[in-house]
Amino acid sequence: MKESLAIHFKKFKVNHFIIFTILCLIVLDLISFVYLANTFKATLHSSSSLLWKLLSARFQVSPSDLNPEFMREFAALMLNTIYLIVFVIFTNNVFFYTFFYKKKKWAFSYVSSYCFFGALLNVFMIFDPNSMGVLWAFINTAMVPAYLYFFLGLKFLKPEIIPVLEKKEL
Repeated sequence: MKESLAIHFKKFKVNHFIIFTILCLIVLDLISFVYLANTFKATLHSSSSLLWKLLSARFQVSPSDLNPEFMREFAALMLNTIYLIVFVIFTNNVFFYTFFYKKKKWAFSYVSSYCFFGALLNVFMIFDPNSMGVLWAFINTAMVPAYLYFFLGLKFLKPEIIPVLEKKEL
């Protein structure tokens, strides 16, 4: 099996595999971020959402006791916070992807670790007790082999990528 994987990945030109990996990781990031933001947006306005339960428990008020304008503004604040967090994470990833494309060794380490831990995290997210729906489980199930594929590709191509990286850094 190891030999067949090595043969498969050796068919790629190193630069083509790097570009393919970066483009696919950006797509996977966008799929996750869009789904999470939309799910949060949909559940935010529900009076049974965790946010409103925490708010009412902390201040011992029910959502109906609060001014509707406050509720709208608070929901908008929470939604904008989620958008900001997603934007910062996505920007961080694009930063590393850019330097991975520019053949920086530290960025290679980040991307390969990101693929490994992305696969591991997605396995746990499939069995999320606070289920975000069947679509979320399907997305995570589909992402596990994708992240593993990129991790294995980077692992098998590392002997060819690292000399390229070391020559570029000189």
